[in-house]
Amino acid sequence: MALNLNQTQGQAFGAAGPNHAPGLVPDPGATAHSPADLLGDDGAFHTALSVIQGGAVGQVLTSNGASSPATFQAPTAPTVQRFTSGTGNYTPTSVSVLWIRVRVTAGGGGGGGTGGTNGTGTLISRMSGGGGSGGGSLASTSVIPAGGSGGNGPFGGASGGGSQDSAPSAAAANTGGGGGGGVGNNGATQYGAGGGGGSGEYVEFYVSPPGTIAYIVGAAASGGTGTVQSGGAGAAGQIIVEEFYQ
Repeated sequence: MALNLNQTQGQAFGAAGPNHAPGLVPDPGATAHSPADLLGDDGAFHTALSVIQGGAVGQVLTSNGASSPATFQAPTAPTVQRFTSGTGNYTPTSVSVLWIRVRVTAGGGGGGGTGGTNGTGTLISRMSGGGGSGGGSLASTSVIPAGGSGGNGPFGGASGGGSQDSAPSAAAANTGGGGGGGVGNNGATQYGAGGGGGSGEYVEFYVSPPGTIAYIVGAAASGGTGTVQSGGAGAAGQIIVEEFYQ
């Protein structure tokens, strides 16, 4: 049914561009805009950068700057850098890294490590290293004590103590675990077993990308010398850097 608007009062919409006319209703013109113009609350039409279409499952809408349309993109998986020895420099893999999560364990050896100082970033967890178990001594040649086990940290890896017939193994590489205790005697009938080494301190935190920054990986401590079986070496530590993106 036709509607007579002759007596209708109202504000005319502005023209949507060349070859379009103002009026109470949008004038489609001879050629439609692609993408379509959007009508603003100022009564004027504005060119849209894009008409957002649904992306694939798991994609996220990502800005491409003020002058380009937003697009759906698959999220970037975290990247990981792992440092297991010595010294060097950490540099973020990409300028697109938003934040990093750092996990550090110190090298294993003597008593459980402790005493680190918090720095820049948000601390998630700080744990002192686990102490190794003690050894024993016996005035006997028929029953010889075993060495104490090394201490474990969050990555495990400690070695068991040695015995009269077998030396303790070194702690598992880059776990920061302590080595097992060895066995010795005084050249007569007094046998003693050494205590296990403690694990290194562990810390976990996240922080904004620092740019290039120096690092030092905690080294392993050597096992003590025993006259029957020497102690097992502790394990070196490691630094794990996980880089996260939008």
